Amino acid sequence: MSRGWGVLIGLLFFFLFQGIYAKAALLDRVLAAVDGEIITLTDVRIAIQFRLVDLKDPAADSESPETLKAALSRLIDRKLLLAEARKFSITPEGLSEEEISGEIRKARDLLPPDTYTATRKRFGISEDDLIRRVREKGAEEKFLNFRIGFFVILSPDAIRKYYQEHAADYGERPLEAVRGEIETLLTRRESVRLLEEYLSRLRGQATIQVNLP
Repeated sequence: MSRGWGVLIGLLFFFLFQGIYAKAALLDRVLAAVDGEIITLTDVRIAIQFRLVDLKDPAADSESPETLKAALSRLIDRKLLLAEARKFSITPEGLSEEEISGEIRKARDLLPPDTYTATRKRFGISEDDLIRRVREKGAEEKFLNFRIGFFVILSPDAIRKYYQEHAADYGERPLEAVRGEIETLLTRRESVRLLEEYLSRLRGQATIQVNLP
C-alpha cells in the first residue's frame, strides 16, 4: 500500500471517529445555559449521585422530574455564585487540598469502591473531573460563608424575643439553656433569607435559559 493511501485511510478513520464522538456528545441533553455556560443532564445526574447539591429529600428518586429540576436549580445558582466568587479571588482552583479533603472523602465513601468506580465510568468522568466538581462546591460554600455568613448578626434582643414568643416550645428551660439552639435556628433562617435575596438579584442580572423536558 502506498504512503498516500495510508494517509487517506488514516484521515477517513479520524473523521469517522470524530463523527461518532460528536454524535455521542449531542446525546447529552443541555438542560440550561447560564451566561453561555452550559449545564447538561449528565452534570445534573452526577451532582445528584455524588451529593454535590443539597436536596430537601436526598432519598427521593434521582430520576424524577422534581429531583432533576431541584438539582438543576442548585447548579444554576452555583454557576452564578462562582462567577461572583471570582471577583473576590475565591476560585475552585485556589482551594487547598485540606479545604476540600472532607468533601472528596465524602464523595468517595458515598458508594462502595466497586460501585463508585462503576458509577464514574457510567457517567464517563475521571477522578480528576469529580474532584473538579467537588472543588466548585467547596468554592461556592467558602464564598457563601464570606458573602452571606459575614452579614448575619443577631442581637440579644432578637434571641430573647424569639424565646418569649415560643416559650411553650421550651417548657421550663431558661433562656440561657436554649440560647445556643435559638441562635443557630435564627442564624440559619436569616442566612436563607439573605441568600434568596442575593440569588434573586444575580438571576435578574444573568442570561439564563432552561430546557427541561
